[in-house]
Amino acid sequence: MDYHRDRFPDHSLLLRDSSDKLRAIVPATIKAGRVDSHGGLSFGGLVLDRNIGATEATEAFWAVVDHLRFEGFDSFIYRPVPAIYHQQPAEEDRFALVQHQSRLIHRDLSSAIDYSQPIVYQERRRRCIRKAEQAGLVIEETQDFGDFWEILAENLGQKYHVKPVHTIEEIELLQRRFPREIVLFQARRAGRVVAGVVLYLTPTVAHSQYTANNDVGRQTGSLDLLFDHLIKRFHAEGKRFFDFGVSTERDGSLNEGLVEFKESFGSRTICFDRYEVML
Repeated sequence: MDYHRDRFPDHSLLLRDSSDKLRAIVPATIKAGRVDSHGGLSFGGLVLDRNIGATEATEAFWAVVDHLRFEGFDSFIYRPVPAIYHQQPAEEDRFALVQHQSRLIHRDLSSAIDYSQPIVYQERRRRCIRKAEQAGLVIEETQDFGDFWEILAENLGQKYHVKPVHTIEEIELLQRRFPREIVLFQARRAGRVVAGVVLYLTPTVAHSQYTANNDVGRQTGSLDLLFDHLIKRFHAEGKRFFDFGVSTERDGSLNEGLVEFKESFGSRTICFDRYEVML
């Protein structure tokens, strides 16, 4: 996370037991008298030793709150890790949040496929996939982000008047540091990039972080073919879930067209929550 430490001053915490063994960590940043776990991440909750039980985990959360209160902060913004990203059940922090009378201040809606269930596409998706195949699109995995980033930046600029959260230099830096966890798949037609998807991979989830296509890509059904390829690939590689990413806007409203596109592949809703604990 140090690549954007200038934007998100770090205040991460390490929790050790009486024998000085590291038992948990809390990724965190600070801004204007509050602590955010984590301001530069989609989520950033308490990360626990695999052997910690409910009592010790709850005590760890209390210890974090007491420590931040002692340091003089006003509030603690907490973003629990969504359950599909857990390697084993670990929702003790949600129990502790209720004990601290925290309040839910924001909820993003994401869409995920559970690979343990049958994957059923809607007929319109199957039609679009056939259309893309007939258009001669070719899917490739690549480490060259240049062409795709131009398409992504143009789309975000035209539609939302914003830039990608990461610059191309930042995403290339991250991909070099985590070459097996950050991957780019592109669709080409006649040798030219028409669409792409950047994925973040965890032990349990293939997560779609960035998605974009150009006019040719939209006309030929490029994203339908891309997502069909990715869903099947990561199912075969043993992931438990495929997460399409959030479909909520900055104000919390739902982009209905976007979520319906994702649901047409058989995905259903998960939530990315944000809580406030007053200190």
